[in-house]
Amino acid sequence: MERINCLWTGGLDSTYTVAYFSRFEVEIQPYYLLDKHRDSQKYELKAIEEIAEILRADKDTKAKILPLITYPVEDIKKDTEINEAYKRIRDKSGIGSQYGWLARFAKEHDLSELYVSLVLSPNSKGRNTVAKYGNVQQHEKNGYTYFEIDNDTADEDIKTVFGRMRFPMSFNTLKKDEFRILREMGLDEVAKRVWFCFTPVNGEKCGTCNPCRSYIKDGFEDMFSEEALKRYERFEKTPHWVHQLRDYRNLALIKLGLK
Repeated sequence: MERINCLWTGGLDSTYTVAYFSRFEVEIQPYYLLDKHRDSQKYELKAIEEIAEILRADKDTKAKILPLITYPVEDIKKDTEINEAYKRIRDKSGIGSQYGWLARFAKEHDLSELYVSLVLSPNSKGRNTVAKYGNVQQHEKNGYTYFEIDNDTADEDIKTVFGRMRFPMSFNTLKKDEFRILREMGLDEVAKRVWFCFTPVNGEKCGTCNPCRSYIKDGFEDMFSEEALKRYERFEKTPHWVHQLRDYRNLALIKLGLK
C-alpha cells in the first residue's frame, strides 16, 4: 500500500489534506514537529487526536491513518546549505521559519515526498513564494492530485528548501472551499475541530497571531469571539515598530530560557 507522508498541524489546510487522502487506499503517516515555545501545541495535538478518530470511524474512509509521529524541532540536525538558502528566500519574501525546519527534517529523515499543505491565498507567503520561484507542476497519481516544484527549472534556493516537499490539493484551493468540501464529504465535525491559533487567550483564538489575522483577512470572522476581533482591530491600528519590539523581547526571553 502506498504511503503518504504528511505534516499535520491540526489546522485547516493540513487537516483538509488528511481528509482528502483518507478517501484513497493509502497509508497516511502524519508528522508533527514539537516546538516547546509554541503556546498552541496542546490545542493542536488535541485537535489532531480528535479528528483522526473521526476520520478512522467514518464510513467513507479507505485509508489507514497511522499513529502520529512527533519530533522536537530542537532535535532536527543543523544544515548550513538549507539554512543559508532559507535565509535568502526569507529576506526577499518573508516566509516563516517553519519552512527551514521542515526542509532540514525532510532531509534528515530521508523523506523525499513530504506533503506540506500550502493554501491558495493572497496572504500565504509560503505558497506564493513557491508558486513564484518554483515553476510548480500539477501531477495525477492513482486518482489523486498533487503539486511539486520542477527541479530542473526552479530557483536554486527554492529547490534546496522545498525540493523534498509535495503540495496537496490545498495548493490550488481557497480556505472557504476547503471548509465547503469537508462539509460536502460529511465531515462537519472535522471542520469544527481544526485549530490554527498560535497564541490562544484563555483557551480561545487570540485574533492577533499570523494565522488568526490571515483567517480574519480571508473572511472567517465568524470563527472568532467578539473579544478576539477587538484584539485584532487594536493590533491592526498599532504601529509596526511596536510589534517588532515585542517580538525582539520575546526572542530575547526565549534565548535566556525565561520563556
